[in-house]
Amino acid sequence: MPAQLRGTVDEAGRVSPIATSTGATPAGRGIDLATIDPYEFEGLITELAQAMGYTAYRTPRSHDHGVDVYVESRDTLAGGRIVISAKRYRSTVGPDHVRALDSVVGDQGAIKGILVTTSGFGPESYRIARDKPLDLVDGQQLRQWLHQYLGVTGR
Repeated sequence: MPAQLRGTVDEAGRVSPIATSTGATPAGRGIDLATIDPYEFEGLITELAQAMGYTAYRTPRSHDHGVDVYVESRDTLAGGRIVISAKRYRSTVGPDHVRALDSVVGDQGAIKGILVTTSGFGPESYRIARDKPLDLVDGQQLRQWLHQYLGVTGR
């Protein structure tokens, strides 16, 4: 289920989204990110994006062209499609995944690609992502967001 979206408008007319999750992940629940089913992990990332105030949907299990979640941003300055690749890994995500996501961003006409993982990235992955429309979200950041936006503890 999508998040219920609300927002506030400041004095300059900027809208700040306020979202409450109505998804399947109950607040206060712990999730073992090392053993969660990969497709369920993609669903969790979709729910997280929705809780952050975005329109997001998960792709089918196969033939997804390297995209696990699509996010539609309606931001005035940076609106468009964002593609997310989710990697439920125990070890460091290699630079080949960053290169692949960069290619998918171009193929999909996306404004940005996000590679999110339960683990981390090496220096080469960060070097490749620099100066490209790519964000790398490691396990530490992911756990912070899960707690902040969904009230879920990721182990």
